[in-house]
Amino acid sequence: MKFDALMFIKHAHEGFIVEKNYCFFPFYPLFIRNFSKLFVEDLNEINLIFASLIFNFIVGIIGVVIFYKLSKEVLKNEIMSYKSTILWIINPALAFHASPYTATIFSTVTFFGFYVLF
Repeated sequence: MKFDALMFIKHAHEGFIVEKNYCFFPFYPLFIRNFSKLFVEDLNEINLIFASLIFNFIVGIIGVVIFYKLSKEVLKNEIMSYKSTILWIINPALAFHASPYTATIFSTVTFFGFYVLF
């Protein structure tokens, strides 16, 4: 894991202690902390990492479904929508979606926003 992912886990575990850490998205550590509390009482860093991976997986699946529905609305073709969704799933940049980063939430919320607007 890189620096940002470690900082998100640290903020979920300890909170925002130093002012220089305010540049990080504050809701993701809060989501991870509360999501982890659903399964375990001990909020150590390993449990928070597993909770973040499970959380990102669930949000990512929701994002894929919304992306498919959005592409069906935009493309008006179910086969092309299916192919575009497959291309989104095998996208190499999705490695960030399997890490404790905010990219999964950002893409899911973006797809949802476009779907609502369209």
